[in-house]
Amino acid sequence: MDSFASRTVIVTGALGGIGLEVTSLLSTLGAQVIALDNKERSEAEQVLKKIPGKQPRYFQVELTDSQAVTSFINSISAEKPDSLVALAGVVVSGELVDQSEESIRRVIDVNLVSQIELSKHLIKHWLNEKSPGNIVFVSSWVDHVPWPGITPYAASKAGLVGVCRGIAREYARQGIRANLIAPGIVDVGMAAKQWREEPDYRARSEEHTS
Repeated sequence: MDSFASRTVIVTGALGGIGLEVTSLLSTLGAQVIALDNKERSEAEQVLKKIPGKQPRYFQVELTDSQAVTSFINSISAEKPDSLVALAGVVVSGELVDQSEESIRRVIDVNLVSQIELSKHLIKHWLNEKSPGNIVFVSSWVDHVPWPGITPYAASKAGLVGVCRGIAREYARQGIRANLIAPGIVDVGMAAKQWREEPDYRARSEEHTS
């Protein structure tokens, strides 16, 4: 546990199903968590104050807004963040031919482009400080398994695999690591919401896991 006491970890999507568990665990282990989400501060702080351990610091940031991301990085650079857990993501369900260009772009922007941009800012910070850094991208099993009804989401997660590999290859010599995990069907967050509200998703999930 002591190994986390000196850590400052940025967690995006910190109030989501998986994000809240990650935030809680890291805080309990002694890390200073900088929690990012797009929920209002009052709502977020009501949730985060229940977390045991070191109290997370909350920032309401729209990750697709490059100016907001730049401002966030500048505001926390003195805290010397050494790790990023990139969890933020959205999904829009439906047959590809029925999905709007707006919804497709939103999924790609949040799940892929914003992750690249935030990682880029942090890598620049670590390089300038000549300090090591760690990035953990949270993808999905659909980054390599076809799954009907969420093609743009699957594409965004497959792209994240390439981003992770690229960063790991480019910056390993500078002590900057990038790793990726790809959870399966879990009973929290977006997957749980789809399970409850989308009969087609539930039927496919039951078929795959039975």
